[in-house]
Amino acid sequence: MLRRVFPLVRCASQARAASAICSKLPPKFLAPALTRTKMDSKQGPQAVTGHLDMFKMGLDRKTPTSAEIEAELYEVLCNFKDYKIDRESLKLELKFVEDVGLDSLDLVEFVMVLEDHFEIEITDDEADNVHTLQDALDVLFVKMGPED
Repeated sequence: MLRRVFPLVRCASQARAASAICSKLPPKFLAPALTRTKMDSKQGPQAVTGHLDMFKMGLDRKTPTSAEIEAELYEVLCNFKDYKIDRESLKLELKFVEDVGLDSLDLVEFVMVLEDHFEIEITDDEADNVHTLQDALDVLFVKMGPED
């Protein structure tokens, strides 16, 4: 921000002065808020979601119902990487490691895909507690606060 407003700021005292001036500027002159974008590299979550990135997220309302969140979670899991998971076989007791066959890295990638798909932040502590489909659903319910 300072470099945009004052490109010739060279030292700390000038930076403090410029910062003081910038804090008094009206909002229309401030830099736009940072937005979260999907990663463009093949290393990131975009590479593991498959065709889900090509479509708009299925939740249209600001506060979705718990059934909508559950349906979207099932859709993300069924289309995750190359795992062949039948939607009819999904139960809330389904364990990602034992039943689906995800390893620890895949589980981390799955949590990242959930973050991107649902546009939420999942902390490391919350991610460590995701072992079953019910655990993932509980985290999503807490983060999104479904209307029911």
